[in-house]
Amino acid sequence: KLKQLCPFGQDNPEPVWAMLNVQVVGAPQVIGKKHLKFAVGHGQSTFNAIAFGYPLEALPAGKIDIAFVLEENQWYGRSDLQLQVKDIRPAQ
Repeated sequence: KLKQLCPFGQDNPEPVWAMLNVQVVGAPQVIGKKHLKFAVGHGQSTFNAIAFGYPLEALPAGKIDIAFVLEENQWYGRSDLQLQVKDIRPAQ
């Protein structure tokens, strides 16, 4: 349904969403030197996330709040929903 809002651009900015008080699930992966790939748990659901320009040290310990845009990640013919993280902070 998100595709119905497309195309995004200057006159139609991409919506930014937030998840509060989520837990990082498993060990984050460092991609390149300063990108993080990790999963967050929210209730019974787990979501894959990627944070460009965030080194591992930028990920707070414990629960976090994240701001993100939703994106479709296509990899080897498979399509998954992914959170492209715009900001991270310790849970408030």
